[in-house]
Amino acid sequence: MILQNQVIILTGATGGIGRHLAHQLAEQDAQLVLVASNELKLMELAGELRMRNTRVMEVLADLRSPNAAQGIIEQVLRTWGKVDILITNAGILDFTILEQQSSARIAELMQVNAIAPMQLVSGVLPYFKHVNRGHIVNVGSIFGSLAYPYYATYSASKYALRGFSQALRRELAGSEIHVTYVAPRAVRTALN
Repeated sequence: MILQNQVIILTGATGGIGRHLAHQLAEQDAQLVLVASNELKLMELAGELRMRNTRVMEVLADLRSPNAAQGIIEQVLRTWGKVDILITNAGILDFTILEQQSSARIAELMQVNAIAPMQLVSGVLPYFKHVNRGHIVNVGSIFGSLAYPYYATYSASKYALRGFSQALRRELAGSEIHVTYVAPRAVRTALN
């Protein structure tokens, strides 16, 4: 796939996978919309990429908020006029027994790991359908296929994202809109 001049929205851009991916995409001359909740890390990453002559847009958004996904796609379309690829990479993790997890934390994990990606995809689909092309990449986890003890909520959120991706791929069959679900097994990042 040729990524030169492709406008790519990357959520969770400042995390371990996101940061590494942003640099790899920049090497392919992609135009990056970096979405993250930590302003300092976001500005730092954007600065690094601009030093490599990468066209970058920063979007400060906390996907734990139920309304955070709204407007991201609109903002990108207003600013750059197009979106080619959406990568939903943002995620949060808890390693705990379920009874020690608060209702608020359960809702937060589901919001960031499953609901926000669905909302972002819902926001970009009208544009993708209008231009009859686009690519959605949902970054899940092996825990979306193999559930482990102490990861009940996290696994549930990644199972949801995997099921969403599979159903959406079938829903869009026959179009030039592609859906990919990526399920890393183990990644050495601060999240882990």
